[in-house]
Amino acid sequence: TGLAVKKMGQDATIDAKEFKNDRSGLHSAVEESLSKNSAVVLFDIDYLDGRSAMALHSFCDSDPTGGEDPSMAPYVHKAVFTTVKAKDTANMSESADKIDVRHVQSNKLAYMAVERDLSTVWKSDIGEDKAASLISRVALNAVMLNPETSDIVNKMCP
Repeated sequence: TGLAVKKMGQDATIDAKEFKNDRSGLHSAVEESLSKNSAVVLFDIDYLDGRSAMALHSFCDSDPTGGEDPSMAPYVHKAVFTTVKAKDTANMSESADKIDVRHVQSNKLAYMAVERDLSTVWKSDIGEDKAASLISRVALNAVMLNPETSDIVNKMCP
């Protein structure tokens, strides 16, 4: 993903920490980035409060008209990548080792972890229903990335 971000340019990445309590600022930053790029990467959305996170709703929405009215979902052909730093990585890694880690199960585990962490942060601000609706959009295709162990890093980068 680093190469893809480099090709898109610096304005294709946004640090959510800068917009913790700034819904309109976040909306403007994402909108500006998507006007110049076909994708945006928004780091650490778990730092956003629920009200600020609601700015992402329109960017991550599907087209309710099935393509008949492009104005209803102007960002449907854009990609919004978000990251969340998991709160309980030890438990997630242990769980992933214990289950049959096929692609679908791994994605389900990642979604459940993101859903748990974001729900904890957002539902007190915007309510459980709005938080669930937003989380289903921003974590649509969740993937868990575990850091490489130091022995592998040392072999690859002596």
